[in-house]
Amino acid sequence: MEGEQASEPRIGGLLRHDVATCRPDEPVQSVRERLAGKDYCLVLNEAGIVLGRLASRQFEAAGPDSRAEDVMYPGPSTFRPNVPVEEMREYMDKRDMKQAPVTDPGGRLLGMIHREDLPDA
Repeated sequence: MEGEQASEPRIGGLLRHDVATCRPDEPVQSVRERLAGKDYCLVLNEAGIVLGRLASRQFEAAGPDSRAEDVMYPGPSTFRPNVPVEEMREYMDKRDMKQAPVTDPGGRLLGMIHREDLPDA
């Protein structure tokens, strides 16, 4: 945040905080009912650290006793709030990403960055 690139806009100011989350030990059926209409939720431990991502398509494959940690995608890519907007936009465009979690250095969720919120160059 210092030096020659200090004036570049960063993604930290563009985060959305209405993120769907669940706990690793939460039954998948409970998550499914609570997340009706959402594509996925982030699986967080009790300290708010991102452990995985649970996509709605995984609900269908889950057994009746499955917990979020049983079917989640572990260790999703996360980003820091100091990433320059232009760099994030290019990264997301190259990978056709619509959104990505942003965490602090300890892995705690700060919010989500959405591609539609990133201004074009």
